[in-house]
Amino acid sequence: MNVVFGLLFGEAALTTLLAMLTALGPLTTDMYLPSMPLLERIFSATTAQVQSTLVTFIVGFALGQSLYGPVTDRFGRKKPLYFSLTLFFLSSAGCALAPSIHFLSLVRLLQAVGACGGAVISRAMVRDLFPPDEIRKVFDNLGADPLLSTPQAMNELVTREITKLAPLVRASGARVD
Repeated sequence: MNVVFGLLFGEAALTTLLAMLTALGPLTTDMYLPSMPLLERIFSATTAQVQSTLVTFIVGFALGQSLYGPVTDRFGRKKPLYFSLTLFFLSSAGCALAPSIHFLSLVRLLQAVGACGGAVISRAMVRDLFPPDEIRKVFDNLGADPLLSTPQAMNELVTREITKLAPLVRASGARVD
């Protein structure tokens, strides 16, 4: 792992951050699906029109993958990551303020391109920051399902912090098992 980052933040914190970046796309989709019937009523749209907003998200996520690979190789990881996160958050605000189903579809496309940056760049960062013998372990922590892998990555961090508190809790007279 990169020595400077490791000294400042620790491997568990970095892995947690990378898992969260990887989770942007799946979380955005999973949180969106239950709202689809409500969107039909809000926008007076057909089921097909609302479903097309999901399709545009998937298309944007797929196109973003081919965009971020060469861009991060050319310009580094930090600036494209900042761009993708800014695009994601601005387009998420655009989704919340969308005046029509067509505008929502457009900003969902942009939101997907932004979310994709987190997934692609986090995986590139793993290859940059970790030695070859640790890469497999880190990718396992990032996991195929980010909703499951984020808690796995956070487990080490939370456990370490709780263990620091255990002597204080014992001193207070509380039972610690």
